[in-house]
Amino acid sequence: MNQTIVVNDGGREIHFLARKGDNQHIFTNVPVTAMPIVSMALPHTLTVLSVGADKYVTPLQERLDANACNENNVRYRIGVQGKPKRAVITFPHYKGFGGWPAPYTVLDATKLALADTLYISVQDPYFTAGSYFISDDYGNDPVPAIVAVIRRKLEEYGLSSSEVTILGSSKGANIAGLVSQFFEDNQLILCAYSMDIEYRVRNTPFRHLASALDFLGVSFPDALSVFQKEARRKETHWFYAIRDDLANQGQELMTADQLTTYPSRASHSNVIVEHWDEIRTLIDRRHPVLDTRVESEF
Repeated sequence: MNQTIVVNDGGREIHFLARKGDNQHIFTNVPVTAMPIVSMALPHTLTVLSVGADKYVTPLQERLDANACNENNVRYRIGVQGKPKRAVITFPHYKGFGGWPAPYTVLDATKLALADTLYISVQDPYFTAGSYFISDDYGNDPVPAIVAVIRRKLEEYGLSSSEVTILGSSKGANIAGLVSQFFEDNQLILCAYSMDIEYRVRNTPFRHLASALDFLGVSFPDALSVFQKEARRKETHWFYAIRDDLANQGQELMTADQLTTYPSRASHSNVIVEHWDEIRTLIDRRHPVLDTRVESEF
């Protein structure tokens, strides 16, 4: 049974949900004017991890940040193999529910180990645990900023959008769909894409995201429409977990002009892992170069 957690900063009340026995982190960037008072009906232990301007940062995050670029509030890592004739842009999944989760996880594109490739591995730093790129910390749309970064990097290496693969897993698949809309002729590979982000967020431990978006008045994108639009106009590959109703929303039999689907017996979070070699082959076929295989440690 869900219990309500009330956070009150003296002027406003923000409500979250938790289940009995849960060890939950409450992430929110909602600005407060005083140290919040947290209350709920059940016996509980409250540990304050962060308050004020500084965000909750894990040891893993500190290591990731050491190799990350930060431009216009966009965090990403660049990798180059050989002389790039193609680019792979990746977006990450959520990492961890309790303990010390890594809020800004990176889907490391370099682990694809493709020759002559530019890699851009994008983080999702918003709302501490990630926002699906629906909003930055202040209610602004972060997608145009990462699109600008990608376009500049492609121009720097003399690459066109037709030489780009955009790849995402779970939350990252939905981000990949949002970003892909701004490019023409790229290849799009989606693993465990959620056809209804709002339904997923409000019915999982990531309800803090819905609370923050509600507070800022930011609405959820229509993920199904984004998926259908992209699958009609460009090469799209959808890897989905069988019986993953929360993500698939009954769309497993969907067809579109340029859509190829791949049912998987892997769990939601493991779809990309189980099909890694297949994904690599799809990229190679789309953007063939000589000597495509280099050693991978994935």
